[in-house]
Amino acid sequence: MTYVITGVLTLTTPSTLGGSYTTNNKIISSIANGDKVTVVSATSPDGDAFKTKTGQRATIFFATADPRAVAYVGGFSNDYGYSYSTPAAFASPQAVGYSHSGDEAIQITFGLGEMAAGAKTSLSYSTSLDYVDKEDDIEDKAEDAAGGDVVSSSGDPHMVNVNGDAFDIYRTGVWEFLRIPREADSATADLKMDANVTNMGTSEDKCTKALYITRFTIGGKWLASHAIDVRVINGKMHVSMGRLILTPSSKPRFTGSTPHGYVRVDMPTEDMVSVRIGSAMIALGVDRKPIHSYLNMQAKGVSSLGGKMGGLLGDDDHSWISMRPASCSDAYRVSHLNPAGSEELLASRVHLS
Repeated sequence: MTYVITGVLTLTTPSTLGGSYTTNNKIISSIANGDKVTVVSATSPDGDAFKTKTGQRATIFFATADPRAVAYVGGFSNDYGYSYSTPAAFASPQAVGYSHSGDEAIQITFGLGEMAAGAKTSLSYSTSLDYVDKEDDIEDKAEDAAGGDVVSSSGDPHMVNVNGDAFDIYRTGVWEFLRIPREADSATADLKMDANVTNMGTSEDKCTKALYITRFTIGGKWLASHAIDVRVINGKMHVSMGRLILTPSSKPRFTGSTPHGYVRVDMPTEDMVSVRIGSAMIALGVDRKPIHSYLNMQAKGVSSLGGKMGGLLGDDDHSWISMRPASCSDAYRVSHLNPAGSEELLASRVHLS
């Protein structure tokens, strides 16, 4: 049997808010038990100083929709005697509802069966630092994080909205991609995302000019004066949060105030930045081609933020913006084939899930 242990997590709440090393560690759900996802969490104790000061409990969890995964509570290392590094432990997993409080870890492991040398497989899981009122709220957040709604945009741009509709944008301008809640306008939305779609082609023929996403702005009441601006300048991605210019760092930045906790911004490399609100995540990155530089975007778990979403990636109509003159179909397609001549079009990618 081949095992892959995705990692071991522990949670320490901030000492400035009365945090400690002790957590309530629990097997929240399991696919083997008939649940949609397998989830294991570590949560700050109810009634501790952190809960008293913030009104919520901090939690971190592993979640996956992969049926090969098993969750575990205990230990701090992959060779811990009772972890799922042994066949016996994997064959008799801890039951849903099993919990233990202490300074210990949570773990998720994939049993992959017998794999020949050179064989490949794919694993997918999510981990999220979140805030909850009670442990019963964790499973719903984890379902969104592990396999909820995904929206995305990329290249030309190629779009996939929250309903799974795929379409391209053929109009330049600044377009509203997301608006939460849908019934709000841009000035009153809790969260909104706009994108600059730019003509980067050199051709004078409107049928062959390429459109790309060169800038994203994320704002709304939740971010107040700390709107996030991501753009491509001279082939490099530039990120700002309010007046602060962001540079790559292993440390997250926290800002804003939402019903789901703080807004977390991570910029691990010069080509990638992510924005997390609860179990929702928006990732933005630069994509470099031999000639063009443009941005791609993927969002997961946005439905956990509540209510319906507006914008092109939500439930708003996209028929006009995705309409290309019929006379341009052949010319456009030929001009945007990649250099090898394959059927893959050069474009930005945007995906909401």
